[in-house]
Amino acid sequence: MSKRKLEENVETKERIAKRNRTTDNGGLDKKADPASGVVSTTSNPKETPGEDASAQKAARKQARKQAKRERRRLGDKQKGQELSKSESREEKQKRFHSSWKVSNSVGGYLLNLDPVFSKDEKHLILAKKSSVLIYSTLTSLLVRTIQTSRSSHVSGFALSPKDPSHLYISTNSGSIDKWNWVDGGKLGKWSISSQIYGLAVLQTPSPQRGNDTVYTIDKKEQWRITAHCLWGRPDADKTELHTLLKSPDPFTALKVLDGGKIIVASSGKRLTIGHDSNSGNVTLKKLSYVWREIQCPEWITSVGIHIPDNSHNTHDQISKARVKSIRSVDIAIGGLNGLILVYRDILEKLIQNQRPHNKGLFTSQRLHWHRNEVVALQWSADGNYLISGGYETVLVLWQLETGKKQFLPHLSAPVKNVLVSPSGSSYAIILADNSAMVISTAELQPTFSIQGISTPISIKDALPSPHVPTVNNSQEDSTTVYLPRTPAIVSPLSSEQLLLAVPAPSGSQSGYDQPSGGFFLQSLDARTGNQTSCQALTRTNTTTHNIGPEGNRIQAPQVTHLAVSTDAQWLVTVDEWMPPQEDLRPFFLDADLAEEQLSRLETHLNFWSWNEAIKSWELSSKVDNPHSEGSGMNRVFGRVFNLISNPAIPQFVTIGDDGFSRSWEPRKRTRNGIQVRDLLGKPLFNWRCRAFTALHLVNEGVDATKDHIISKLAFSADGSLLVASLPYSSQSTSLYMINHLNNKVERIHSSLISGYCKGLGIVFKYMVVLSDDLVVWDLVMGCVQFKKTLNDYGLSANHRLGATYLAVDQAHQTYAVAIPTITKSSHNLTRRETTLTIHDPEEQDPAYCLFETSIPGTLTALLPMPSSTEGYYTINSAAELRTVTHTSTISTRLSPEPLASTATLASAPALSGLETIYGTGSTEPAATLLAPDGADDATDSSPSQQPPPSSDHRIHLPHYEPPPVLHQHQLTELFDSINVHATSVEDMFLQVARLVVGRRGENK
Repeated sequence: MSKRKLEENVETKERIAKRNRTTDNGGLDKKADPASGVVSTTSNPKETPGEDASAQKAARKQARKQAKRERRRLGDKQKGQELSKSESREEKQKRFHSSWKVSNSVGGYLLNLDPVFSKDEKHLILAKKSSVLIYSTLTSLLVRTIQTSRSSHVSGFALSPKDPSHLYISTNSGSIDKWNWVDGGKLGKWSISSQIYGLAVLQTPSPQRGNDTVYTIDKKEQWRITAHCLWGRPDADKTELHTLLKSPDPFTALKVLDGGKIIVASSGKRLTIGHDSNSGNVTLKKLSYVWREIQCPEWITSVGIHIPDNSHNTHDQISKARVKSIRSVDIAIGGLNGLILVYRDILEKLIQNQRPHNKGLFTSQRLHWHRNEVVALQWSADGNYLISGGYETVLVLWQLETGKKQFLPHLSAPVKNVLVSPSGSSYAIILADNSAMVISTAELQPTFSIQGISTPISIKDALPSPHVPTVNNSQEDSTTVYLPRTPAIVSPLSSEQLLLAVPAPSGSQSGYDQPSGGFFLQSLDARTGNQTSCQALTRTNTTTHNIGPEGNRIQAPQVTHLAVSTDAQWLVTVDEWMPPQEDLRPFFLDADLAEEQLSRLETHLNFWSWNEAIKSWELSSKVDNPHSEGSGMNRVFGRVFNLISNPAIPQFVTIGDDGFSRSWEPRKRTRNGIQVRDLLGKPLFNWRCRAFTALHLVNEGVDATKDHIISKLAFSADGSLLVASLPYSSQSTSLYMINHLNNKVERIHSSLISGYCKGLGIVFKYMVVLSDDLVVWDLVMGCVQFKKTLNDYGLSANHRLGATYLAVDQAHQTYAVAIPTITKSSHNLTRRETTLTIHDPEEQDPAYCLFETSIPGTLTALLPMPSSTEGYYTINSAAELRTVTHTSTISTRLSPEPLASTATLASAPALSGLETIYGTGSTEPAATLLAPDGADDATDSSPSQQPPPSSDHRIHLPHYEPPPVLHQHQLTELFDSINVHATSVEDMFLQVARLVVGRRGENK
């Protein structure tokens, strides 16, 4: 937009403001537009007699501020240089894109790969989606990050046996990188023509090359175990490979031992052991193995291998070993149902079992304690113990000679990986809540610990692994991208702290049966992606036996919504729980189980206060089923669709199944007229529904058990305007524009939303609506500023519903839109990305945006950054946190003017209403009612009779005073002075009401 055009717009808006100042807001002519479905009212120009001079002066001052705001916006866009009229759209886009940047990811999900200790055990190496991290075991600090290609995923890593400072990293795209992890230098890169799913490294059998031999699990038409000889420089991109074994079924584990002479691989219920049949060093092409198989009774989920040390054997034992020329190998196998099989000297027994007269000598030791699959299994360094872990959040130490067990219980999450250090003095453990620790073997105490982001993740985004069909996951869907949204907010206590509602870790490997919502409140450092604190928000069953008689998991309530007050003293959560259908099936054989399940929904609205002494949130009030009405067959389900915090005062608004928007405010807790305080003298508060506005009940055309009911809420910056979206049927959604000062619906839109409403926000004077279309509505002019139909990229409506986001930055007047996409890489791999665009609400060109980028994976949260920084936080399905920020640390864009006080707004008639916000038009106000707590405030018979916000002491917490309290002796005197038997109930009520009014007048 040119400078001249912007100045003309400013002059036009000044004329409109001047006209509105001379308009009588009381005369409104109703009009209906059948095309748009909007019922509107038009102002009738009429001079206002006796208009207060101070009010006119305040209105003119506000108009001058508006004009100054527009001029400053123009100067910021030009930034000291005049825009040429001939500037193309591409040049304009490029110029603005250069002002934004995307940070490198922090956090990320720890992959299900065994960690690696350095030779001196001073460092621990872990892997995430597209990076390998080196931590110091002494300080638990990150020492170095090795970044791989962002378009691929790490599938394996291993240290070089020749030089322990060299690290090999494989990716699913078929590349193998060699790094010096000590100084961070890259030493080489090799590419093969197949996908890699596992990696092991040994010194090459050909000493003249002086390189390492890399063994991989890869897939090219069939699953293969392949040996690679990677050439050094100057031919660092050349490889020599030899396929050792092929299988139509996927290999799930690969172990290479004894200098490559023994290879162990698992596939389903089969354990395959290969023994090198060659003697001495041979070239790669001449490598050959004799393969033998063991059929196990259960699906193999983990394998542990130990080669006994022969240095302590007697002379006769060494002589016998030389005769048979086969190393003794001990193998432990963990099964899907918790069974552990231990085979001693398995290779020798397999060879002997092939002879006819030795049939039946092949036996194993059976161990069973785990209720579910054995996820991790390792041998101790001396071979006398087994260490196992699984979903029980318990580490089990098995003494093999005696069969005794030792437990390390009450871990924070299920165990995913266990590794014994080279010296055997410590265990490295990776847990399912995205944490890792190192435990000493002597005291079983942690000496190292890190905790990352615990949001739900997609295993396909974290590590493409062979598909294992189970009862709940029988087929592989490569296009599934839907993940539950993570309730998340930016903490007002710290600009670099995020609050996330994260689920209790289930340890599930599928990644898609994880619960939506959360059980814990995780405080996250946005700079490092590490957890700073965590507390439970609902009842949890992390370490108890939470399995029912039928084997189904007992579910805890899930937090679905999260909000915090502007003063950072109050946190509000919504949690829901319903009985599983398996528990209802015996009682309702012919009924609709989904409807019966919803009818037993339990919803809780929880108010938490911040305790500075213990640095934690404490539960202050709890409201059961805040949006449930009726009983029996007429009872509504009572779900809370959305929750939002008022940006101007400590107040929260909810919208739910009953078709009402409810406002919740604090009130000081009193007992016998005396204020109640805690042990530290801090006043205690109760929360109540101050008022609610009737919108509409969800139409019968919406099937609550099948259709998604999505409702959004948005506040203006000063808290005077509340916008709510609520589905009217399965095909339409209505937008309600509510004057929050008197809780009246001023206007209803029925044509701005196409499909589901996925996002709603207010930026300056614009309302942003995200559905199948992106619409920007000018609240002042009452017209569409911008409209664009979004690309669905071939995704279903449910997928787009769960992964499409809108975030609004009111401080810097921008908004961001995130849309999921699916692409195919050159290796025919499905790659999930999210297209993130940042917009200026005043822009009218649909093809233009301030910035556009691609974020790997599917987003689970999109948040605006604090007011001091212009930008947004993103969290994706691999638990990676990124920031998209403007290059200037302190934005030169105009920040909104300081919010006027409620008293100032009330004293200016020309600006006290919503006429200048809604433009032309309003509907008949919907029914607006008071909350059913009339016993507390008997004089509040309707919202229109409420005192103006300037006199309502409830909205100013620093000067918070409770409403007048009637003492018991006052009511006693009143009822003693009247004849109770001769006076009607109405008369007694009026006398009590007069007493309350008198008390209120005394306070005023």
